[in-house]
Amino acid sequence: MRLLVLLILFLPVLQPLVAKPDTTLTFDEVLISGTSSVNFFPKDSIQGNRQSSNSLNPLHYSSINLREYAPGGIATFTFRGTTPQQNEVFWNGLRLNNPMTGLTDLSLFPLSLFDAVTLHPGHNKNLDFSGFSGGAILLHSRGQADTVGAFRLKLENHIDQVSNRSHFIDLYNHRGNTTFHIRGQLRNARNNFSYKNPSGEQTTAEHNHLNQKSLIAETTTRFSGYRTLSLYTWIQDTDRQIPATLFQTRSKAVQRDKSLRAGATFTSGKGPGLLFFNAGFIAEQLIYEDSLTSEFSDSDIYQFQTSARYQIQLLSNLPIQGKISYQNNRIHSTAYEEDRVEENHWDLGFDIDYEGFWDNKLRMGLKVRKGFGTRATTPLLFNAQTDFLAEPETRITASWGTHYRLPTYNDLFWPTLGNPDLKPERGWNAELGLRSRQMKFIDLVRINLYLRHTDQMIYWTNFGGTWRPENLSSVRAKGLELRLKQTATPGNIETRWTAGYDFNHNKLTEERFPGDPAKGKQLPYQPKHTVFGSLEVNWRKFTAGTHWKYSSTRYVSADHSSSLDPIILGGVHLDKKFSAAGLHWQVGIYADNVLDHQFQSVNQRPMPGRVMGMRLITKFTK
Repeated sequence: MRLLVLLILFLPVLQPLVAKPDTTLTFDEVLISGTSSVNFFPKDSIQGNRQSSNSLNPLHYSSINLREYAPGGIATFTFRGTTPQQNEVFWNGLRLNNPMTGLTDLSLFPLSLFDAVTLHPGHNKNLDFSGFSGGAILLHSRGQADTVGAFRLKLENHIDQVSNRSHFIDLYNHRGNTTFHIRGQLRNARNNFSYKNPSGEQTTAEHNHLNQKSLIAETTTRFSGYRTLSLYTWIQDTDRQIPATLFQTRSKAVQRDKSLRAGATFTSGKGPGLLFFNAGFIAEQLIYEDSLTSEFSDSDIYQFQTSARYQIQLLSNLPIQGKISYQNNRIHSTAYEEDRVEENHWDLGFDIDYEGFWDNKLRMGLKVRKGFGTRATTPLLFNAQTDFLAEPETRITASWGTHYRLPTYNDLFWPTLGNPDLKPERGWNAELGLRSRQMKFIDLVRINLYLRHTDQMIYWTNFGGTWRPENLSSVRAKGLELRLKQTATPGNIETRWTAGYDFNHNKLTEERFPGDPAKGKQLPYQPKHTVFGSLEVNWRKFTAGTHWKYSSTRYVSADHSSSLDPIILGGVHLDKKFSAAGLHWQVGIYADNVLDHQFQSVNQRPMPGRVMGMRLITKFTK
């Protein structure tokens, strides 16, 4: 009934919300039509100005909550008080979430391989396979083409005092209608840092090594008639040791992740509309072995994803889009009793938009989506959004939508720990935002308010030292996000600062059992307050910058009986660019965690103190 009412209200005044970045912004945020404002990391901030050999370092100072199981270990992320399984990662239209765990290990995705990284903190109706309650990370490796005849070769090297090294190569060539781009990275992390164990002794981290080889190759050909074909492949091999905890003298657990990701994208102007087709294949092998506990598991994962959508412009201000998506998952794993599981899932989507109401100041859109799968049929989901141009540089946005998520394979079938009685989680989310560039001394101000409610939320809880998934009866999250940005150029010095504050309160609103001590309390590992900011100064060929982030107390237990202390994490860097011998050079030094804090994000895991390093970048262009 609610959906019918919304259709009646929105159909007369629906507006196109096609995802297009606002390219006039230089801030680490862009406005994507059809969703909320997002955090945007361009190539320079990821590759050229990183403050650490840690490939995830730019995310340490962003709006996401990054949860790392010690350096080199698993790294998951959350937005706005969600769980890691409620968020998605996409690469060139392919969804990268592991179908066994439902989450994404960001340690497997070196950010330096990509042209840009976009963080979507809220529900985005334009993403394929959407319908989750959290946000998404988009990894962009098909950037804008350079001029015809362009050739670029770039080499980048990092080394720090804990014996971590990374080497990066970027080769780009554009001839005629075809571009070819290849990127590769070799990362070797020894993580030989020292820390104090519970007895107060200074100890050197051992059994914490990471070796990773990555290669991405892409080619794009532009034909006549607005037709484009892109082919891309990503090969990766990661071999790592699982770090010991503070209370372990050693760890003999190792994990190997081998993957092949390949895809194709075809776009064509077909008749009065636009046809978009995307298909991809992902093959992964995950091997885990612990000689101390005699644990072993071998998993082979195969995914096939394809989607097709057609957008037609019936009127000048009335585009209609239909989309169909299909995904097949096949898993062979020694971790499951039956060794093999398989699932097929179809998604049907319909998107109708309109603009032109109230003197072209109000834009509206509505999307509905229905899924059909082997395990269950997804209920009809919707997302309605508005964008009102109050002033030439001031926008007010609002959205309302529903979300739904099935339990993962591990949630259901993990030996002795899975819960086959889990129910799907479902709920709704709302958001209201203001974005303005009319302030006198501030280039950009953005304020977002959000409210999310989830019933039967799937959550892994520690029961007496054993982790098991359960359905939380009812969880509600509310929050505030504030972003500021300013750029100034006094004389020949360019300065740029950004600041952000996030308030997130997500709590269990109903008891799981009589007298539940977790009712009304913040969910574990979620900071209620986060403050972050950056300052960058450019003078001639020198660039200096600093980034900082504060996270408030994070509770480890549901009843708040144990917690992680608030942390302040800071980093600085200084770089110099120059040209010599027909090449462009950049040399730099950096320091991460400059206050030498113990910034644990998981209890009882050793973390490095202050890390210092240097880099050398060589670039040849023609």
